[in-house]
Amino acid sequence: APGWVAVFSAGSLVWLAGMAQAASSPMAPTEADLKSAYCIPVLTLNKATLEVLEYDDPVLERGRRNAIRSAELSIQRLERHLESRAKLVDQSSITSASGRGVADFKLMVAAARACSDQCVPSPTRNELEAARCSVSCQADKEPAVARASQCSNLDWLP
Repeated sequence: APGWVAVFSAGSLVWLAGMAQAASSPMAPTEADLKSAYCIPVLTLNKATLEVLEYDDPVLERGRRNAIRSAELSIQRLERHLESRAKLVDQSSITSASGRGVADFKLMVAAARACSDQCVPSPTRNELEAARCSVSCQADKEPAVARASQCSNLDWLP
């Protein structure tokens, strides 16, 4: 009686061997993979920054708490995406994208410091107005702010 090997033709065996080789070679990461790797450190560092702040203004304080929770959920979603792809994609590109996220966050912190004197709360500017001033100032000064904005809405994630 023929064994199970007999059902495979020589061409099928070559194809299966090629598939096994392809499976062991990492694929290039998708745009979603790279954005995920970029956004995880951006959101993680931003969350850590928000956790040490506290606002007197109830609107800002509520916004801060909501931003922390939103960052936590986004980070979890991004991590799940990358974990599902970790064994499939080239990790050097993922590492580079993650490093870019860290570098961009540092640039955004530097821009925030540069804007702090210009946007400090005062008798004529409350905390909410100062925060709006700071966001606008940072966006004007630092292109990294625009790159990091992709991390605010994860509609691009499959």
